[in-house]
Amino acid sequence: MNTRDIIASLGGPSVLGPRLGIRPQAVSNWQSEGIPYKHWPALQAAGITLDALQATRHPDAPASAEKVAAEAGA
Repeated sequence: MNTRDIIASLGGPSVLGPRLGIRPQAVSNWQSEGIPYKHWPALQAAGITLDALQATRHPDAPASAEKVAAEAGA
């Protein structure tokens, strides 16, 4: 699943943006920039897997699932 698939599976930018409290254009930008890490928890709650999110390769994304798990537990 790539960034475009993730966005589409959650209703597209016009649905996902307001759901996250951001502009639809910001969501559209993810297709070239990756999904910012700060939105990962909300997307995981919506059913997107950690593996799919890590594949988006946003510069602020953690390098491993262990780091994500550690941060979630902190």
